[in-house]
Amino acid sequence: MTLTAVYADDLSRVRLSITGAPAAADYARIERSTDQITWTTVRGGDTVALDAGAARLDDYEFTPGMPNHYRASYVDAALISYIGAGTAAVNNNAPVTPALPAGLVDGDVMLIWTAIRNTEATVDTPAGWSKLVDAGNAALLGRRYTPGDTAPTVTFTGGVAGADTLAQCSAFRNAELVPAAANTVLNAAEQDIPYPPLTVPGDNHLVLICGWKQDEWAGVGMPVTEIGEPSSVTGDDAGICWCYLIETDRIDVVSSFFDITGGAPAISRAVTAAFRPADLLSSEQTTVTPAMTRVWIKNLQRPYLNRAVTPTDFSDITRPARAGVFDVVSRSLPVAVTDLRGSRRYTLTITAANLDIAEELEYCFATGEPVLVHVPAGCPFPGMYAVIGDLRIEKHSKRTRRRFFDLPLTEVAAPPATIVGETVLWADIVAAFPTWADLVAEEPTWSDVLDRIADPTDVIVP
Repeated sequence: MTLTAVYADDLSRVRLSITGAPAAADYARIERSTDQITWTTVRGGDTVALDAGAARLDDYEFTPGMPNHYRASYVDAALISYIGAGTAAVNNNAPVTPALPAGLVDGDVMLIWTAIRNTEATVDTPAGWSKLVDAGNAALLGRRYTPGDTAPTVTFTGGVAGADTLAQCSAFRNAELVPAAANTVLNAAEQDIPYPPLTVPGDNHLVLICGWKQDEWAGVGMPVTEIGEPSSVTGDDAGICWCYLIETDRIDVVSSFFDITGGAPAISRAVTAAFRPADLLSSEQTTVTPAMTRVWIKNLQRPYLNRAVTPTDFSDITRPARAGVFDVVSRSLPVAVTDLRGSRRYTLTITAANLDIAEELEYCFATGEPVLVHVPAGCPFPGMYAVIGDLRIEKHSKRTRRRFFDLPLTEVAAPPATIVGETVLWADIVAAFPTWADLVAEEPTWSDVLDRIADPTDVIVP
């Protein structure tokens, strides 16, 4: 997987490119942060379509002059699914190495149910793994699969001679690694293995039910779909069993039991756990410091209209009151009715060096749509989302070709995240290329077509 971020000064944008996204991912979610604590979804980055693991997105709303951290999260929209289980491993008061299941892909959740026969012992956590549920001499371990992972060796502390050790690994796709809820129980000696109830937090959860018994068995009747039921006579005998259910509608687990045949009554332990659907398969980050040194006025709906401008003056900033003061009959003091102040307003004056630039700026401001006044670090006037009021174009001498634009700015809320602009319009393609052959000759792929920048005159309606 590779996520890259490069600042491009053509339209003042950070160009984000993804290659090698996980094959199971349906889309990517791209976010931005300046502190890696608070993350904001990049405009258009909520569900970025992946084509053969690749995607591209432009960010126009970065913070200039400081590191911008970008995070791509790869999402599989499918429900949780069972991948399989590896061969169980058993031993006598010694470490065990359970085999990994076949068919693992990057981001799958690997789970190991493991136990040692004597209840005074504990399960150690292998390097790189997490102990998800601690049940004394039994434990549920977990880790997300990364290509190249090998089967871990599970060790134990406090074992004694004749203490059977057992472990088995299974895997699930699109599940969170940490259980959303879990319960454990230690049972007195009996033939079956009772398991505890569990309140499942929501729909589409994976429910896992695990059992251990201090004796071997001939077979286990499972309450739901079996994962495995290995038992051992390597030491003084023990067995582990586990099963799963992938719910679509939320159903709480009620207390019941594993139906054990063979062996003798003995103490047992059981775990019930629920895992919610995963938010993502995997993620990666990159950082760029955009070298934006000029003031830009950007149209997020039509980014081909973005222009760097030359400010020459700006007015005082006002924030109008939204309040009234009312005299009351027979009272000396009036009553105030107040509300939040209005947004910032000021007039920005920019200069066009010649008539061609002035005409182009007129086209860029013709839409009347909200703009982003994007300013570099240290700028003496504020950047903001704004609506431009009545446009005034002045010349300061009779023969000059220089023009001065007065832009009355009123701060407004940012355009909705659903507004995502493109740099090229179909009208621009039709105007530029008389035939398909001409288009293909100059822009051989659709990616090349999408890289074109439309002409500002396209906003004019005859």
